[in-house]
Amino acid sequence: VTVKAVHQGKTYEWQYDSFEGRVELNDRMLNLTGIKTERATARVMTQKLHLFGVISADPSRQYRIQSPYNAEVQQVLVELGQSVNAGQPLVKLMNTNTLKTFVVKAPASGVVTSRLVNPGQVVAGTAEAMLEVVDFSQVFVELSAFPNDISQLKTGQRVNVFDMHHAEQTQSNISFIAPAMTDGHIARVRAILDNKNGHWRPGMHVNADIVVAEREVPLAVRKNAVQ
Repeated sequence: VTVKAVHQGKTYEWQYDSFEGRVELNDRMLNLTGIKTERATARVMTQKLHLFGVISADPSRQYRIQSPYNAEVQQVLVELGQSVNAGQPLVKLMNTNTLKTFVVKAPASGVVTSRLVNPGQVVAGTAEAMLEVVDFSQVFVELSAFPNDISQLKTGQRVNVFDMHHAEQTQSNISFIAPAMTDGHIARVRAILDNKNGHWRPGMHVNADIVVAEREVPLAVRKNAVQ
């Protein structure tokens, strides 16, 4: 340490060694302790808003399978929980007016989530659902935002979604912010998630970080760094 001082026209200077707070580690100790160094540089700083939410099915991908005519169910060709492909036969029926048999096929690929009929049962045409098929390859994440959060949010902002154990994460953008609050004074914020791997299951609780501001700074040090 070098100290210079000016007092009543005179300049004073002295030096001394300061070892306080200094730790020297050799390469072996660095490896054993897992300590890594990183140069402080210019960075883009991000301000994030942390929200909680739940995964839900996309209503546009939920299908109620109905008969176009009044008919008697002869055979249900799929089981509850079975994955089906678009165009796959689901139910074989007999028209109660013409006595002709026909097959109702899957309108889209998905999973059979509900079975409401059995062989021998008569269904009243389009007024009654026989099966429900849901395509889970794309789902919603519904986030809860409090009133003081809403002013920072807008559609298009980047969203990083994590499961509760941070074992899996994915990225999306805000697609919808509810114009009205719930009875609990919460606004629903929605993002659409790609779910082709099936990890994001409806009903799953998640965490999300939304980037609400970004700013470039000339020098930054990570908050978890030892300084």
